[in-house]
Amino acid sequence: MAAQAAADACLKLADSRSAGLQQRIEELTRQIEQEDTQARKGRDSARRRIRYACWPWQQLQVISASSRARTWFVDQNGRLLPRTEALLQIRI
Repeated sequence: MAAQAAADACLKLADSRSAGLQQRIEELTRQIEQEDTQARKGRDSARRRIRYACWPWQQLQVISASSRARTWFVDQNGRLLPRTEALLQIRI
């Protein structure tokens, strides 16, 4: 008798936990759907904007200090050349 009562209590606890988790999943799903709809609305206006991206060339080691290509991207003071800025211009 005691084992059956303990099993019933355990099942009730598991049911209540699963119901709570199901509600949490539904809430998070609703929030994701809201974020998606807001992102879709904002995406149309974002297409018209131009953003600039700065890439950490040296940290990514794309262009090493001894590279000939470095002179194409960066001047002797380490500043990006104007022709490089056109490469960094991206549309989002």
